[in-house]
Amino acid sequence: MPKTFYYLESDGQVFLIKKGRTWQFPANHAELPCPIKPVFTMPLKEGAVLFAKPILSRHPLSLDA
Repeated sequence: MPKTFYYLESDGQVFLIKKGRTWQFPANHAELPCPIKPVFTMPLKEGAVLFAKPILSRHPLSLDA
C-alpha cells in the first residue's frame, strides 16, 4: 500500500515526530498538530511526500531547546 509522508516546514524548522528512538516525518494526517496548506506532492515508487505549510496563528517555541 502506498504511503504518504508529510513534510511541514515553517520558519526554517521541519516538523518531525518521535517514534521510539528515531525522529520521523508524520505518516498520516492524524499525526499533524495543525491544519496545513499543501504546496506540492512528490510522487515516489513507495508512495508520496506531501510538502505543506502549517497554518499557525504564531510559530511555536521549541520545548526541547
